[in-house]
Amino acid sequence: MLIFRELTYTSARFAFYEPARHLLSEDGKPMTLPAKITAGLISGATAAAIFTPTDVLKIRLQADVTGTRYTGLMNALQTIYKMEGLRNGLYKGVGITILRSALLTSAQLASYDHSKHTLITQYGAKDQFLTHFWYFNLKS
Repeated sequence: MLIFRELTYTSARFAFYEPARHLLSEDGKPMTLPAKITAGLISGATAAAIFTPTDVLKIRLQADVTGTRYTGLMNALQTIYKMEGLRNGLYKGVGITILRSALLTSAQLASYDHSKHTLITQYGAKDQFLTHFWYFNLKS
């Protein structure tokens, strides 16, 4: 289940970042850090708003340690929807999930994006795989 959530929700946070940046960018001008933070807020909130059910499913399946409540992913999805509905079941906690995702994504992606830009513009690094790899390992 964790892989399913990561493939949807986490991937969407990254996928929505570039369109949000494009939406906020001014023609020909480098993006400011506040604009990058805003793009991260938008992408994180959008991903959480769409994919909260995967988070709910992950939590419910992890909490079912005995394996007696659900027989698998599809059974959990059907059971939660049937017993609790969309709003009170699969989207339970959507507000706090959106807030958490927006804050987390804005901090992660904006800091990465801005630091990478600084490496490229001020230190002459090239925008290539090694720059991304080096920065990722430096940050970790």
